[in-house]
Amino acid sequence: MHPAEIMFYLAAMPLLLWVGFSIQCFVWISSFRLFHNSFAHADLPWKLGPLRCVIVSPVFHRWHHETSSDALAKNFASAFCVYDLLFGGYHLPADWMPGSFGIPDAVPAGFIRQVAYPFLPPRGTAVPSAI
Repeated sequence: MHPAEIMFYLAAMPLLLWVGFSIQCFVWISSFRLFHNSFAHADLPWKLGPLRCVIVSPVFHRWHHETSSDALAKNFASAFCVYDLLFGGYHLPADWMPGSFGIPDAVPAGFIRQVAYPFLPPRGTAVPSAI
């Protein structure tokens, strides 16, 4: 997780408690996320059969990290595939497995530059000047 995402969750928690979510709810959701995140990153060839359109499988998530042009900007779901299906990001070929992982750019050196990296414009994109 990116540090900004962690800060967002921490900032949202008091609001969610205030509107009525219980501590037990956070325990169950956190437990599920921890288990499923480990599962999605496991080196397993599982696609989950008929559940492949519902739950993120290890192969589905691997396509998110694939460098081939067919897989770029695909499979953003972290647990459930519904938004990828609705908005065209779902990519899980039946007869092809991902094999090359990474990103096309060179990741900058140093912690601060790496934290800032997702917020920078893509290489080759003009940055609009302030008016």
